[in-house]
Amino acid sequence: MEPSNFSLKRHKKISPKWFLSSIVVIIIAAATFTAVKLFILSPDDDLGSGEPGESLTTKDAHQKSLPGLERKASGSSNAKDINAYAAALRATGGLDKASQEYLRSYQLEPTAPTASSLATVYRDLGQIDKAIEYYKKSIELDKTYILAITQLAKLYEAEGKANLSVELLENSISAVGSDETKQENLYLQLANLQNRLGKTTEAKKLYEKVLKLNPNNTAAQSALH
Repeated sequence: MEPSNFSLKRHKKISPKWFLSSIVVIIIAAATFTAVKLFILSPDDDLGSGEPGESLTTKDAHQKSLPGLERKASGSSNAKDINAYAAALRATGGLDKASQEYLRSYQLEPTAPTASSLATVYRDLGQIDKAIEYYKKSIELDKTYILAITQLAKLYEAEGKANLSVELLENSISAVGSDETKQENLYLQLANLQNRLGKTTEAKKLYEKVLKLNPNNTAAQSALH
């Protein structure tokens, strides 16, 4: 219904043909939505590769995907299938089993993302020594793998080893070379760490380096004002 301040002469009689066409369109749209929804939640679908940054939309979706992912991963030598199963296990709270699957994947195909995912599961299980071991393995495989660098630096700091965090971040800045996006990320992390440690002069210099790389970095701007 149009607003009341519109002229009555603009109201037109709806033809039966137009009305029936509209109903058909609505029915088709509803059926399509239902089909897509069922496809998305099908337990046989590979809903995630287990790579960092990739996740399912809800815990329910992870749960529904588990049987299909388990079938694909069981006895498989395909690291992607195993990682997908491990990621779903982790998302639904099956941390012990997730660690076993990530470890199996890592042994088949050692990659920085898999090592980092395994380390994160060990961290969540409270197995800090193993977490540190596999974050290190991840960085050995890819010295510029930001996710592992970030998580290991946080873990060191939480364990009261901030000096190791500083060393890690400084070495990583050198490792990323001319990649300005990664430089910006790491300089900011190091600046924040130095700030938390009360080393404000060092922190200020690092924030300025961040802004030299990206004048629009709001975190660095805020820290300096």
